Amino acid sequence: MKIRLLRRQTEMKNKKRSTGEILRFFPIAVVVVIAILYFVFRDKITADNIIGITPKSEALAVLFMMLLGAVKGLSVFCPFLLLEFISVLIFKDKVTAILVNLAVIAASFSSAYVAGRISGVVTVDKLRKRYPKFEDFYSLIKKNSLFAVFAMRVVGVLPMDVVSMYFGASKISYPKYLVMSLLGAAPDLILETIIGAEIKNYRSPAFWIAVVSRLAFTATTMLVYRLWVKKSKNKTEDTAENDE
Repeated sequence: MKIRLLRRQTEMKNKKRSTGEILRFFPIAVVVVIAILYFVFRDKITADNIIGITPKSEALAVLFMMLLGAVKGLSVFCPFLLLEFISVLIFKDKVTAILVNLAVIAASFSSAYVAGRISGVVTVDKLRKRYPKFEDFYSLIKKNSLFAVFAMRVVGVLPMDVVSMYFGASKISYPKYLVMSLLGAAPDLILETIIGAEIKNYRSPAFWIAVVSRLAFTATTMLVYRLWVKKSKNKTEDTAENDE
């Protein structure tokens, strides 16, 4: 009887391990499939085609856009700017378009986070090897992971879906991660939505204020990022020299 029980327990453990391994690699497989579909059908993924299949009801349209955002979160390659522009065309009011885009990007951040969470440590290791720029933020991630989320969203030197998967795999608090992600992404999102809304009226003050603000914001964040990276490297080199 004891031998049978041990066998059953061993079989159950093996089944759990197999299921866990399948679940771990399932999100990665989904990302690969979506990436392949995107490259195969990218010529057909246009604003006009997407608007053509968008529900007429505003409530359903928001849900549809959030669904597209969730899929985009697993694509890595598909540009979010396309969804921002579509929201502007569907929801004519700029404030409404901004709110919809915030909901859409929240869905995108969430789906990629969940994919990373399921994949676990495997994803963390792979992403760090594939994207060396994670090393620039590694000390900050170790010191204050939530502020690191905000900083990486603001700077934007890494694909936003990759960042989401990384922090999902790192298993940081989802509510806090989402709040910090939205705060970091909001400036770009708001300015880009305004630019999209005013692009047909490119002579308007609103368009040029948004464009100049977007360029100035990007230049400032990149400058701060480069100075911070340089300072961090100098600090690391000084520490290494002192240890010697």
